[in-house]
Amino acid sequence: MTAQWTVDALLDPVASPPEPTGEGPFIELLSRRTQMTSAFQPIVALRDECLLGFEALLRLAPGGPFQSPEEVFRAAVGTQWLVDVEMAALDVHLAAAHRLPQGRLFLNFSAPPSRTTV
Repeated sequence: MTAQWTVDALLDPVASPPEPTGEGPFIELLSRRTQMTSAFQPIVALRDECLLGFEALLRLAPGGPFQSPEEVFRAAVGTQWLVDVEMAALDVHLAAAHRLPQGRLFLNFSAPPSRTTV
C-alpha cells in the first residue's frame, strides 16, 4: 500500500515519515545528474493571458533509482539528503533555463528552514 503525501504532510513533524531509502539511491541520482532534467510550465496571467514566466519542474530519466520526483523528495524528507537533492534540482533548472525566452523563472523548494534556538 502506497501512502499519498502532500507537501504539508511531508513537512509536518507529527506525520509519520516515509520509510528510509538508504543513501545508495541518493548517491546514484546525485552523481549522475544526466538522470535529472527540467520541464518548464508556462505561468500565464488570467486577466490578460500575458506570459509571466515559467515554473521549473524536475523530471527523472526512466531506469534510475527513483520512479518520480515526488518519490525522491518524499524519501529525502527528514534525511541529510533533502538539501542536496534541492540544490541538484536547482543546478539542473538553472542550467536549462537559458533555453527559455526572457522572463521570470519560478522555483519551488521543499526543504524546511533551519531552526536555531537562542
